[in-house]
Amino acid sequence: MRLAEALIENVVVSERKIMFFVSSRMGHSPKPGTIGYRATKSALNQVVLQIALAAQSRGIIAACAHPGYVATRPTGYRGALRSLRSSIA
Repeated sequence: MRLAEALIENVVVSERKIMFFVSSRMGHSPKPGTIGYRATKSALNQVVLQIALAAQSRGIIAACAHPGYVATRPTGYRGALRSLRSSIA
């Protein structure tokens, strides 16, 4: 949130006026497990929603997206996407 607040004036004067955040669908899931991860992604989703509503009048679009199931150490490398590929996409 502080980073977004610090950068908002730069976004206002930019051509594209977009703030994009990487989230996870796990922030919406009521399933048990990985509580900390789910809680932080849920919080991020709410922060982005609030940023979007507050910045809309300044022509800024704020959005977040789920990159997919990424093969990383926390997923036991079972993800469909390799971390390098998902970071570039």
